[in-house]
Amino acid sequence: MKRSVFVLHRHMPIDHEMRPHWDIRIKANSHLEEWNIYEDPLKMEKGQSTKVRHKICREMEWLTAEGKMKVDGFWTDVSILDKGPVLIALKGVNGFLFDFRGEHLKGTWILAQEDGTWTFMHAA
Repeated sequence: MKRSVFVLHRHMPIDHEMRPHWDIRIKANSHLEEWNIYEDPLKMEKGQSTKVRHKICREMEWLTAEGKMKVDGFWTDVSILDKGPVLIALKGVNGFLFDFRGEHLKGTWILAQEDGTWTFMHAA
């Protein structure tokens, strides 16, 4: 098992029609593994899953970023909803098994990839 840290951000669009989304970023050596989530993970029930988009983030300052920011050409209000330790229980070609230990984001979560599509599931 590997220990790391995570941050959960909420992006609220300011001047465009894009819907709100959430990002989970996990520190991985010299970069952040990032997943864009289009459902609030803090409201997901055990067993519930949602499709997500995976990215690599090279800007480590995202671990503490908050406020009005321009992201991909659009203004968004970025809020940290949670942060803390995470145990990476399993890392494979097609997914991860995480144990989040934040104040709000807790428990076992699975990130799995099948045919290029990522799914985020609250396992336990």
